[in-house]
Amino acid sequence: MPQSKWKISIEMKGQLPNLKNIAQQALLLTAQAARQEWIRIARQRLRSTARGYISSIGPVEINRNVATIRLRANTPEGKLANALEDGASPYDLKKGLLRSSKVKLTKDGKPYIHVPFQLKTPGGGARGSEPSVMPRSIYRLASQMGIGQQMKLPKKYEDYGIKTRLSADIEKWGHYTWKASPYQGIVKTPSGGGKSTYHTFRTVSKNSDSNSWIHPGFRARKCIEAAAQSIDKIYAEVVDTLSKKGAL
Repeated sequence: MPQSKWKISIEMKGQLPNLKNIAQQALLLTAQAARQEWIRIARQRLRSTARGYISSIGPVEINRNVATIRLRANTPEGKLANALEDGASPYDLKKGLLRSSKVKLTKDGKPYIHVPFQLKTPGGGARGSEPSVMPRSIYRLASQMGIGQQMKLPKKYEDYGIKTRLSADIEKWGHYTWKASPYQGIVKTPSGGGKSTYHTFRTVSKNSDSNSWIHPGFRARKCIEAAAQSIDKIYAEVVDTLSKKGAL
């Protein structure tokens, strides 16, 4: 996967002689402040993915008069961070899921995997890409289950939450309507401290509908581009600070 990076350099031509002598220090301080601005922008633009994105922002690397800050891509969080930064086209999740180390085989050797989806309890404050919230009527039923028990939705709730997802690329994949309610088959599991979590599980196999596991892709967040708009201001503040400290 391509790796996003931010390169920062200081033009020495026309600068004061004293600044040329402390160029490395000025460059390092500017890059460190720029990295913090990058982190601030990421917190502002991202929600549940902010932590993984920020953890993927590498340290400042100095090579002569160029500072580089990389968005690491060698971890799952880093791969997602780069997809968020530059954007990514829609893709079929089935291919990656069926290559997982957690894949099992049927008796006739066909691969499949159970994918968990966490559900939040009412009042959990979920939003955006965070786990969906159970309706209170369904939560009341789920909360009465024993640990490890799986709930079969009463008939009157069988259509709750079913929706049609419009295709992200109609030339490649069609629209898809969920076959069952996202609240069908809720399982209650312990989470420590006497609390419980709730999940549903969906099976992925080569027999899954060709349109059923299409990820819509990512809109480019361009956090680096936004942070770079402040680089002149950051550099001026660094020079001012060094001046006040008598370094210039």
